Amino acid sequence: MRKIRVSHSIGDTVYLMNDPDACPRIVTRIMITPAGAEYAVRYADREPTWHFDIELKRNGRGQIGFMK
Repeated sequence: MRKIRVSHSIGDTVYLMNDPDACPRIVTRIMITPAGAEYAVRYADREPTWHFDIELKRNGRGQIGFMK
């Protein structure tokens, strides 16, 4: 059996790596797929968008791009 690592919890505040404005988003759903965990994140009153862990970070400061 394969184990999927879940890096964020529902209600966590996260930031998209490719968002130059570093707008905070809230994790609203987590979906486990064969590719891994996907997170639905919501900004303000907009519809949620789905992202993988590599696209998210916990703080809004720092370099825009992929984590090392």
